[in-house]
Amino acid sequence: MRTFSCLLFLCYSFASSSQDVQDSLDLSEDTINVEIIEQYTSYFKIVDGELEGIGSEILQDEFANSQFVLLGETHDDVQTALFTNAILPILAEEGYKHFVLEQGRSSLDLLFKCLKEPIEMQKDLRVIHQESVNKSAEPYFPFMNGVEDAAFMQTALNESFEFHGIDQEYFYSFPFLFNQLSVLAITKSPDLLADSAALFKAHLEASEYLLEQYKLEKRQKDHPLFTNLLNSSEIKEYFNLVNKNPQNDQIIQDILLSWKIYEQNRLNRNYSFKMRGDLMKSRFKEVYAKASRKEINPKMLIKLGGLHIMRGNTPLGIEDIGEQAHQMADKNSGQDLNIYFMFRYYLDKEEELGYFDNAVGNSNWLNERKPILLQGKVDEWALIDLKSLKAAMEEEGYVYLYPPIKKLISRHDYILIPPATEDVRPNYEPKAD
Repeated sequence: MRTFSCLLFLCYSFASSSQDVQDSLDLSEDTINVEIIEQYTSYFKIVDGELEGIGSEILQDEFANSQFVLLGETHDDVQTALFTNAILPILAEEGYKHFVLEQGRSSLDLLFKCLKEPIEMQKDLRVIHQESVNKSAEPYFPFMNGVEDAAFMQTALNESFEFHGIDQEYFYSFPFLFNQLSVLAITKSPDLLADSAALFKAHLEASEYLLEQYKLEKRQKDHPLFTNLLNSSEIKEYFNLVNKNPQNDQIIQDILLSWKIYEQNRLNRNYSFKMRGDLMKSRFKEVYAKASRKEINPKMLIKLGGLHIMRGNTPLGIEDIGEQAHQMADKNSGQDLNIYFMFRYYLDKEEELGYFDNAVGNSNWLNERKPILLQGKVDEWALIDLKSLKAAMEEEGYVYLYPPIKKLISRHDYILIPPATEDVRPNYEPKAD
């Protein structure tokens, strides 16, 4: 799980030469076209951090009637972060208490344990991100390294959400985890204090080996980073020394499993996808079971990359969290609200209008999605009601025409198209080359 915006292929990759968009579509009256989808599209704005408009009213009704709200985000997008920040107080009022994130279980848990009250997320995360960037040029924690990300994390904290990481430990999180292992080893095993020099030496050697492997991986595309980490004598010696309590044992097991998943990503990507999907579903099941011991049908906000929240089989050939949450809600006679993000406009100072229109072009890929993308506006959020569109298709016999639209309708309840967007502002100073 590298820091890649895994859904930007929906936006950037297929924009080409300009042409009148409607002329590029040969549509019959009963085809799912721009005008038909327009009937199922409403709009809203975020003003001073609050949702305003007809689209927001629809969303709030859906929040009230759902057990799970799934956001299929594009990582590191500023508008997604602003939207998340705006809906958290609404969800809290509706009884949502759990925030499920695409973070490592151990990393996220240890992050909050090492923050001191009163927590100031932007300030505290900046210190942690900067420490990581200075070591490896990358933040420890993905998808929460922007100023706007820190803002929604602070809002969730203020609203008393419980945070849950259900993913493997992140690619660059391991120096942070090594640090925490040493702290916990000394804190929970006072006998190590008598031989603190040995612990310091083992920690230093393991950490130096890890950072050197990061450097080699950046220089050499096929460098067997995680194979080397799994076989490192320095790291094995360090783990043996700090594995003094159940918490450290779990952290070490989480690290080793994450390395095995990453290793398979180089050797057998399909198997890696399955390993990661199975892990996330297992972790989510554990989170839900624990929450259910205190609440009946606990309500959860689930914010993951768009692939992970799809119902049915994803393009990776696996069932992921989206399908799992759908089945769980159905079992509880409840509802899962599945929201997918697509993007039309990107802020770009080099463009004459100050933004780039992703709906301009004439590739087959783009034409298949234009009926949806053309609902986007520069300064408003577009909310496309796929549930109602699906019902109308079944009743009125609309023709799908394009397989991608058919898949979107089967996998999601709504599509959100943000106003003109850009990346979040980094909550750290990038390391100089």
